Amino acid sequence: MDADSATHVIKGTAAVSLLGGLAGATYGAIKRQPPIVLGTATALNSGLSAFVFFGTREYIVKPGWQSLQNQQQVSGEPAFEQPPYSTVRSRRTEGVPETIIAGSLTGGILNAWKHGPKAAVSGTLTWAIVTGLIHTGYNQLRLARIQYVSNRLESTAGPSTDPAFSISPQHPPPSRDVSTRIMDIMTWIAPVKKLSDEEYLEIMRRKQAEVDARIRQLDRELSKGHKPRSSDDSRDV
Repeated sequence: MDADSATHVIKGTAAVSLLGGLAGATYGAIKRQPPIVLGTATALNSGLSAFVFFGTREYIVKPGWQSLQNQQQVSGEPAFEQPPYSTVRSRRTEGVPETIIAGSLTGGILNAWKHGPKAAVSGTLTWAIVTGLIHTGYNQLRLARIQYVSNRLESTAGPSTDPAFSISPQHPPPSRDVSTRIMDIMTWIAPVKKLSDEEYLEIMRRKQAEVDARIRQLDRELSKGHKPRSSDDSRDV
């Protein structure tokens, strides 16, 4: 299991709670109601929902999804997920299936708890759509930042020869001003460290190297007829 799962749950819950509290306080001020009371109430409600969502995603859906991928690779059947960071399309959809599944489970559970079993279906569909769209938009912002950093480095050091970071001009990213402002706002809201463009690109390249090494390891184990080890087993060795 990913050692950063707890950190992801805490950060995600804190960010959503903060957004919910700000939204509730703003609504209270507009309606001339106690903003502190409404802000606190919405922060608690949104934080509880976020905790259930991120906990379900990190500790139930992601391990199950990874196990399913390993089983697909062992049986020789095509995996549902494309290798990450290999194409623009796979980068746009990275983590989205897990988010949709976790969102549907969370929405169904919370709606059934608050409004009865009949509301589970509507909660499942609504949460699946909303969380999937939010994660897709987040991936698009990350992709836009990678494109911007790559273009800036190419302008100073020549064209990049790394195919993993080459993006087709047919899919132009959002403008520098819009994407950068949105990322700045998200960084200010979420309790995370803001990275420079060079640091961010270096992290993405390290992830690409890790993925390539993992794929080579799986290929070697499959060629020998062995069951591929999960990432958790590799860390325990």
